[in-house]
Amino acid sequence: TYSVKASNTGIKVTGGHTYSVNAGLHALAQNINNIPKKRVIDIPKNYYYSGRYDKNTTNTDGYKLVWQDEFNGTDIDWNYWEKPISAKGYATYGADAGTKAENVSVKDGKLVLAATAEETDKGRAYWGVDLNANFDFQFGLVEIKAKINSGTACWPAFWFDGTKTLEKNYNGEIDAFEFFGTDMQLKSQLHSWWTSGRSIPGLASTDAQNAAGHIQHLSEADGNARSSLDGKAFSDGYHTFSMEWTPEYIRFACDGQVYCTAELTSMLRHPTYGYSMNERMAFLNKSVHLILSTSVGRKSSENGGVPAPDENTVLPNYFYVDWVHI
Repeated sequence: TYSVKASNTGIKVTGGHTYSVNAGLHALAQNINNIPKKRVIDIPKNYYYSGRYDKNTTNTDGYKLVWQDEFNGTDIDWNYWEKPISAKGYATYGADAGTKAENVSVKDGKLVLAATAEETDKGRAYWGVDLNANFDFQFGLVEIKAKINSGTACWPAFWFDGTKTLEKNYNGEIDAFEFFGTDMQLKSQLHSWWTSGRSIPGLASTDAQNAAGHIQHLSEADGNARSSLDGKAFSDGYHTFSMEWTPEYIRFACDGQVYCTAELTSMLRHPTYGYSMNERMAFLNKSVHLILSTSVGRKSSENGGVPAPDENTVLPNYFYVDWVHI
């Protein structure tokens, strides 16, 4: 448990564990963050609140199903999802050319996302698709049962994106999983996107990412990579993938086994890292929307690790999703 209490001379945050103290500090920071800039903070004499840090939830216990799509119809329910628009993305022949709307469908009770190739007069073009949920949410447990597509350059992903606003020129991105051209290892990631042109020393971002205002919060040292079970490829069958998001942590699991937990309270690094208190709230006071996607690899200098397609890239191939639960 933690408590936050004010007196005439200060504010005291106490807790039974470092995590509890961090959770109390986070609660206080949220409180302060909601106060308009020009308002004087009038702290009541008996200002006090308390809470509890709990990181023991590893399944759906304690959660209530609030939204689901079982894909049992003959088409996508467009009340839930935004219709993809065909568009050239990177427009690089020999790499991912962008989104093709017809690459998403429903068949036999499954959502089907296709990675495809097209022969053109300029060479072979590759296409994928993004399917965006048409609503935002904050905090909760999201699970999908899915069978990924695989092969050189294929890039299936189950992820969440926030939105930059004039008031808060940053957003957080949560990648529950990405497969970078291989189906033997998934990676989970937390990204922050700030004002362009900022260099953040000491963080695992490339020069190009820094130029785009990008911060990468997790690495393999944090356990964000998960190898397949008993040597079998993830594409051999269906697996349940989940992302649990609370004000204290974001946790990633496969088939009920947690492999990475990002403690959000301890992630709030000292401002000398190059970003301010307000920006550190990217995963704490921003809502996100769900995205299911597949694409074909781009040039390695542009994509941070997805291999470009080669003669071994077999297309079309398909990313199947049986259901999504929030």
